[in-house]
Amino acid sequence: MSQSRDSIENIWGDRTPYLGEDRWPERRDERTTEKPDRWVQSACVLCSNGCGCDIGVKDGRIVGVRGRTQDSTNSGRLGPKGLHGWEANNSPHRLTTPLIRSSNGNLEPASWDEAMRVLLKVVRDTRREAAGDQGEASPTKKAGEPGVRTPTISSSPARGAVAAKVCGSCRGEPL
Repeated sequence: MSQSRDSIENIWGDRTPYLGEDRWPERRDERTTEKPDRWVQSACVLCSNGCGCDIGVKDGRIVGVRGRTQDSTNSGRLGPKGLHGWEANNSPHRLTTPLIRSSNGNLEPASWDEAMRVLLKVVRDTRREAAGDQGEASPTKKAGEPGVRTPTISSSPARGAVAAKVCGSCRGEPL
């Protein structure tokens, strides 16, 4: 494994002076667990900044990430989530198929098509129910009440709030 800086000890890295005229000095942050076969241009989605990054790929899986120095958003820097968050993709505990709560309350594997059908039905039913509500709850708030209700994790506060409303994840209630 290699990394350009210890983002646990020094979360944001060394301070760098602003060069003026919309210019920050370049600093390429990088973390890899193996030497990648190739790098794929991308953007980090683990917060709302959308920093430019390259994803290191080997044997069809992510093995590293590095900041793109030419990107005007981050000039090669990556936050702690961007440097480490991708490692969860290789976790043996990561779900690789959708789960649907059965009538007995257990989560069971389902196809993507089946999961989308269930999700669309819940959203349509909720929107139809909320459309007649002129009182206390907005349609967005009402949409969260019956939601999909499975534990959902999002690193972005905005996406997390939406996920909590749509999925009811903060309550962990069955569908």
